[in-house]
Amino acid sequence: MNFDLITENGNLWAVRYDSCLDNVLDTILDQWNDVVWLRSFFKQNIDDLASYFKITDVNQAIYDTIEDSERL
Repeated sequence: MNFDLITENGNLWAVRYDSCLDNVLDTILDQWNDVVWLRSFFKQNIDDLASYFKITDVNQAIYDTIEDSERL
């Protein structure tokens, strides 16, 4: 396992596992922009989505997630 420096000021690092080309930050940002992955994830976790975030529309959850990832 290695740590990739994300910001120049040294305040943000991301884990890169030995068997992976990307660090976990790059991986999760890719997933948050992958509509097929998001749809599968939200369908599998619809109960949590509804109870914690009060969202019952998978399409709305996908839209919100992509917007959030763009802001990050």
